[in-house]
Amino acid sequence: MRHFLAVLSLGLTLAGAYSALAQPAPPPHERATITVQGDGKSETRPDYVAISADVATSASSLNAAQKAHGERASKAAAALKGIDGLAVESSTFRLDRITPPAAAGEKPAPEFRAVTTYFLKTRRIEAIGDIVAKIASTGLIEIHNLRFALDDNSKALDEARKEAVRDARRRAELYAEAAGVKLGEVLEISDTERRFPLPMKQAGFARDMGVTPPETLDVNASVTMTWRIEPKP
Repeated sequence: MRHFLAVLSLGLTLAGAYSALAQPAPPPHERATITVQGDGKSETRPDYVAISADVATSASSLNAAQKAHGERASKAAAALKGIDGLAVESSTFRLDRITPPAAAGEKPAPEFRAVTTYFLKTRRIEAIGDIVAKIASTGLIEIHNLRFALDDNSKALDEARKEAVRDARRRAELYAEAAGVKLGEVLEISDTERRFPLPMKQAGFARDMGVTPPETLDVNASVTMTWRIEPKP
């Protein structure tokens, strides 16, 4: 009986040792890591100015609004084409029926409003003040949006991404130093922002006020990076 118990005890000891040895090492992603987000920015000069402007005509009847607006829109289009360096990219037209409030007991008289919106573009950024003044001087066109933009931001975005990686590493090294560990290999790199719209800057302006173009546009990027951390030797 004692011999049987000794054999059983030895068997259990060996089974426990085998079980401990047979357990796989934790996968790399389960080891100690540090994850940090980095931000980067680059600056580049705008390539063009996008302008949207309206010609609007109101009248008491549909036919009157259409006829008067056709004449005004034709004059506006000719004036826009005559401005050096300004291109008409496209235009849209809409006709609205507006019913203003009326006094009690009175039937409101409807009003019809025809609107043509022009989408304009110029690469003469240094002359944008003069271009805006010429548009406004027609007396027909109201500018309601003006944006400085880029044709392609890929080169500036690449520089911002590089800066984001450098920023992430700087932060990770700072945290590792404070924690008494060191950075190991990089385990993962991913864009924090998956979509990068073309950067734009809007400008405020008035008929008697010049427009000052921005010297540069900001292009931003963010990255999230994960490192393995190891004890210091």
